[in-house]
Amino acid sequence: MQISELSRNLTNEFIETTNEQIPWGAVKGIRNWIAHEYMDLDMNVIWETATTDVPKLKKLCKESLAIEE
Repeated sequence: MQISELSRNLTNEFIETTNEQIPWGAVKGIRNWIAHEYMDLDMNVIWETATTDVPKLKKLCKESLAIEE
């Protein structure tokens, strides 16, 4: 949920240039799903997000920060 909240602060330019690598709409949307549909959460989706998607996002962020330094 925190990643979703923080992604709202990204610039449009960053979102547009990384949209092929990261599905920002899904990143922003998962917060509402977790917060409001918690009784219907699919633990397989949560696990896949935590073990596959979050590391991919972390890698992209590290690469982006390295470019700006």
